[in-house]
Amino acid sequence: MRLSAVISITGFCPGTLGAERLFGYAASEVIGHDISALMIPPERENEAARNREVLAQGNAVVDFETTCMVKGGRRIDVSLSLSRSGHMAAS
Repeated sequence: MRLSAVISITGFCPGTLGAERLFGYAASEVIGHDISALMIPPERENEAARNREVLAQGNAVVDFETTCMVKGGRRIDVSLSLSRSGHMAAS
């Protein structure tokens, strides 16, 4: 089974300190969209490609420290965990 080159967001937990507040997007703006287009700075696309390879091999990406873009383009430092099942956690 080949994994798509697109990593899409399947869930976005709202809440006081949730993803909506952290990234500035409402769930309806991101669910089903490619995170590369929304949250990965162009200079970090090579990291996203490596993470897609890890996921394609059936492995998870755990506690990966990187920089993401929030709505409006501002960059923030995050620690991500990604799994092939479609779950992403950021802190």
